[in-house]
Amino acid sequence: MKVVTSQEMKRLDELTIKTIGIPSIVLMENAGIKVVEVIEKEYSPLPEKSVYILCGPGSNGGDGMVIARHLFNRRVRVKVFLLAKKNRVKGDAATNLSIAEKLGIEVKEINSAQDLKLLRQELPHADIIVDALLGTGSTLPLRGLMREAVGLINQCSSYTMAVDLPTGLHADTGEVPGEAIKANVTVTFAYPKRGLYLYPGINYTGKIEVADIGIPSFLGEERIKCNLLTSSDIQKDLFYRKPSSHKGNFGHLLIIAGSPGMTGAATL
Repeated sequence: MKVVTSQEMKRLDELTIKTIGIPSIVLMENAGIKVVEVIEKEYSPLPEKSVYILCGPGSNGGDGMVIARHLFNRRVRVKVFLLAKKNRVKGDAATNLSIAEKLGIEVKEINSAQDLKLLRQELPHADIIVDALLGTGSTLPLRGLMREAVGLINQCSSYTMAVDLPTGLHADTGEVPGEAIKANVTVTFAYPKRGLYLYPGINYTGKIEVADIGIPSFLGEERIKCNLLTSSDIQKDLFYRKPSSHKGNFGHLLIIAGSPGMTGAATL
């Protein structure tokens, strides 16, 4: 399975939008729908459940607005908490914010200590929390309200789903330079990000679901050099052995390992 860096993913997005001609808002729509499908699979039945979606001002937050809309249409009790002023939201994310509000979805701004107090009171009532705060472009440690909001989410017992990757986790290295969302499930788009499988990031991701959002596969096959070796990959290359097989049937094994005084692991 191919795994990507944030820059590789950014390049694939650009090629899909500018060369292939798929609008970015279509990719955002596909991403939001895929997350909703995973929520339905993991946490059914959804009607009458409470889903709180925390959004940042960027594209990850735009995905969150799409998620809110599709859940709202499924009769789910949805609340959106925006960790930014609404006038900071631009582009496709702003379009989806506008649509959500026109549908009557509640979008609350979290911009002050008083707002954070409200968030602290609200979060324990959620059945599911969706982390749509920051995406793969975030590399700096979380600060201020963002850091405090992530801490509040981690204190909750609610089922938590991360959009693309948990907020606070470095997409390339898996480093957590401070606070990060501890997700039950991470829905990552097109290709998994390297940091999802590296320590300590792998301790924050929960179950990883890779969602196809419409980026042509041939773009990645040509450009992505890093592969993740999975158990299914290994199983494909293992041949069947009869229960009566023994070492005499399968040749010999030479192990070159260890050093003087350090032979324990090699012996095992």
